[in-house]
Amino acid sequence: MFHAHRKTAMKVKSGHVQRKNRIVRTANYLTHTMPSLVIDRRRPGRGYKHLVRKDGIRTFIQLLPEWDCLSRGLDAIVLDRR
Repeated sequence: MFHAHRKTAMKVKSGHVQRKNRIVRTANYLTHTMPSLVIDRRRPGRGYKHLVRKDGIRTFIQLLPEWDCLSRGLDAIVLDRR
């Protein structure tokens, strides 16, 4: 059996080997308040099409007067199935 040698040693605290990579989950617009608007485009589903794209939504938002007032409390715009 082949065993590869580690380039660095794993850290041990109180007799337990610590994970090497980052394990903190990234914030999601469903669970956290986002600092800026997130535009999420998911697959439309079989037989359906999204008629707009993310850049089209951004362009439309720039045209809206008083967008700062309208977007208060808005974390994401989601293009979802069907």
